[in-house]
Amino acid sequence: MEDFYASPQNRSLPADRHTKAFPTPPPLTANNVVSVLFILAALVVFPLWSNGRYDTLAQAKLDFFVPAVISFLILSAVALRCRILVHPKRVLRRAEPFTVSDAMMLLFFAAAVVSWQYSKWPEEAYWGSDYRHHGLVILAMYTLSYFLLSRFARRLNWVPVVFLFGALPVFWLGLQNFLGKDPLGFYAKSSAHFVKTCISTIGNWNFYASFVCMYLAVMCGMLLKSRKTAPTLLYGFGVFSGSIALICGSSDSGFVGLAALFVILPFFICNWRQLAHYAMIPALLFLAGKAMHFMVAGNGGVTKIPLRGFSKMLMESIAGWVFLAVCTGIVVFCLILHKIKPDVSFPVALKVIWGVVLAACTFAVLLAVVYFSAINTTAPLGNLEKYLRFNDHWGSTRGFAWIRALREYAGYDTLQKLFGTGADTAKHLFMPKYYTAMMRLGNAVFENVHNEYLQYLVTIGAVGMTGYIGLIASVVTRSFRRAGKSKLALALGLAVLCYAVQGVFNITQTMTTPVFFTLLALAEACCRGIDAAGRAKPSQPPVAKMPDAETPAASDIMQAFGKPV
Repeated sequence: MEDFYASPQNRSLPADRHTKAFPTPPPLTANNVVSVLFILAALVVFPLWSNGRYDTLAQAKLDFFVPAVISFLILSAVALRCRILVHPKRVLRRAEPFTVSDAMMLLFFAAAVVSWQYSKWPEEAYWGSDYRHHGLVILAMYTLSYFLLSRFARRLNWVPVVFLFGALPVFWLGLQNFLGKDPLGFYAKSSAHFVKTCISTIGNWNFYASFVCMYLAVMCGMLLKSRKTAPTLLYGFGVFSGSIALICGSSDSGFVGLAALFVILPFFICNWRQLAHYAMIPALLFLAGKAMHFMVAGNGGVTKIPLRGFSKMLMESIAGWVFLAVCTGIVVFCLILHKIKPDVSFPVALKVIWGVVLAACTFAVLLAVVYFSAINTTAPLGNLEKYLRFNDHWGSTRGFAWIRALREYAGYDTLQKLFGTGADTAKHLFMPKYYTAMMRLGNAVFENVHNEYLQYLVTIGAVGMTGYIGLIASVVTRSFRRAGKSKLALALGLAVLCYAVQGVFNITQTMTTPVFFTLLALAEACCRGIDAAGRAKPSQPPVAKMPDAETPAASDIMQAFGKPV
């Protein structure tokens, strides 16, 4: 007879017909292990890799990334060949499906190949310009790493933790440089121009900000969905350290990416706990600003990079203390409400309202830019003029580069409009035709459009830009659709999106763009892992679902036991 007095842990419970059994994760393969090695190289070693000089840092990054991808390819091919020899039928049966993301990646690379074939500067289109090195070679490496990672990278729950601790040395070096110190001795070996504008082992502070932006997106996505105290504290520390790094970078493009993160995250908030974690993000940002204020004061007020924009506001504004107190109060209030009513779920209507408000605000801003740029071009706007009036001076003279790039593109022939003039050949659009105007405008020379999408438009054409935008849109959409099953899918999708937003004002280069394509490939791999787990057959009978509201979701339990996501 069944012992009905047995403890709930020992007593077997009737199966719930609505509860699904956990599929058995596929065994680890040699290809999975090789992918782990490449991920560690791309997210931990690559950001720190340098040759001790800022002048040739881009070349050093290229010299590391290309052999890393080729080694990844060779080892993966050897491992796959061994698997085929041992289990030929099993390998062929598990062929990966072809997705829209794959098609867009191939379109992007194919456009670069065609543009190189017909370029007036084939050598530069192949290797890239002297400083950016972002030609066909690096685009081929992105394509190879994308297909290898998306097929072989599985069980990725450890990636955010490794990314967190791998980035900390980069941020520590950035903080030291911000305070005017040089632990690695870069300054003595670099020219004055690069010493003035570069930081840590990433290079230009705009590139540094793009790296921090991707890091913060991963940390914030994981923090938002964390259920337990330990991961909440861990990813909260990640957000705090990333906020300090973002302030050190002092780049508007990084804060634009962070703003996109704040705008998108509310669509994934479902309860009071997640709302508390969302409010924790700005609280940690303002706390980081005040911590930086005391660090600078302790350093005698000396900073290598002059304080400006949002970094200056976060560090010096009295209102920062008020915002910190308000955000902290919201965090405490929401946690209390979650403790009282843990079963409460927010209605979908709130997300719809948020979407309508965002659409209205976006339309109003675009309308204001059009009005003050094309209709009322003389109205005084004060500090808002650099944002609302598009001209040559807009966006730290980015407007000059954008206007000239579009003007040159309009004069292309049909083949050039489709495939451009060759990857990383944008400087030939500006020199020598606009050299005098550039020097008169800002005493500097544009060798890049300072907008990733326009850069691809003029260099690899409308076909290449379409492939790039389609790739980002497909990966982000696929990741967000699976965010309910895996917080890692949400975190990686946010990283891709935030980089894409800040890319409107930034440059493609070998310092941080390889990290972006690695995270993009991991997001695709995560989606494939979730889909594969959904197609797998259950390995055991269904088990009863415990009624405790604080019991972790099935996805979290499966992740703890190694379910591929």
